[in-house]
Amino acid sequence: MPFVNSRHTADEEVLRTLASMAGFTPRVVRRVDSLELVDALIVAGHGIALLPRGRASRRGVTVRPLTDPPVRLRGHAVTRRGRNQ
Repeated sequence: MPFVNSRHTADEEVLRTLASMAGFTPRVVRRVDSLELVDALIVAGHGIALLPRGRASRRGVTVRPLTDPPVRLRGHAVTRRGRNQ
């Protein structure tokens, strides 16, 4: 069972797209806003998640790159008008 972010839907959309490309529909059962909690749930055997590359995860969590298809996340900073410096 995959875990997704509770604050927005971007990673859930990626997860659903990747799953559909692999021929299945994921059953999202948890929406979590703490990566530490995601690590704990994975270690306890409760599911999987998309995690950022380069982030230190707790012992027992292995982060593997997605290679087929390659997945890249683009981030954007959003600022109030006049505050973009």
